[in-house]
Amino acid sequence: MTSRTSIEQATIALVNNWLDAREETGLQPATVNRIRAYMMSAFTKAIGAGVFFGANPVTGTRKRLEERRVRRPLAVTSVSVLIDNAPNATWRTALAIAAYAGLRRSEIARLTWSNVDLVSGMISVRQTKASRDRIVPIHPVLRMFSRRRRGVPG
Repeated sequence: MTSRTSIEQATIALVNNWLDAREETGLQPATVNRIRAYMMSAFTKAIGAGVFFGANPVTGTRKRLEERRVRRPLAVTSVSVLIDNAPNATWRTALAIAAYAGLRRSEIARLTWSNVDLVSGMISVRQTKASRDRIVPIHPVLRMFSRRRRGVPG
C-alpha cells in the first residue's frame, strides 16, 4: 500500500506487506498492532458506509508478536530512598501508598482520609480502573506512615 493505493485495491497481502514495512522502519510491534487496529476500524466504517465492498482486508492480517517486559518491583531499600527523597509530604504519602498498597495514580488522587480505616487496617478504593470498588489491606509500613501523617499515636 502506498499513498497512491486506492481503497478498492486493498487486499490481505497488501495490508500485511504495508504493516511489515512499518515494522522494518523501526516501529515496535505494539505500535504496528495499534496501526493495524486503527486500519481495522477504518475499513469496518468504510464497509458500513458503503464505501468499501467485500470483507475487511485487515481481518486476515497477522498480529505482530509483542515482547512483554517483565516488571520487577523496586528493592525495599530503593522504595525507602524514593519516599525519603520526595519533594514534600504529599509526594511522600502518594509514593508510600503506591509502593505499599499497589494503588494506581488515579486511585491515589481520589483517595481521602474517609477511605482509610487505620483501626481495621483497610483502604476502600472507589472508582477503580475496572469501575469496581475494592478493599485493600494496609501494609504495616504504610499503617505506621499513615498514623504519623494523620497525627495518630502508635
